[in-house]
Amino acid sequence: MAGRAKSKSKQAQIAMEEQELVMGVAVEAYLAELAKAENVRKGSRAICKDVSEEHFKKTGKIVKLDHNTLIR
Repeated sequence: MAGRAKSKSKQAQIAMEEQELVMGVAVEAYLAELAKAENVRKGSRAICKDVSEEHFKKTGKIVKLDHNTLIR
């Protein structure tokens, strides 16, 4: 038996929780990159792109991350 449709606010809440989870992974990766030497580290845009692509491969859901939010 099928369940009920989720409300728009519940859908937004679930999407935001997923985005926060993925952003947490990106923050950890960014902090690890900062520990490396300047000439070999990745930038925030590249890290956001890599983490988003990895999440898409695992779940099939697209989560876009802003590189400026990552830096803050």
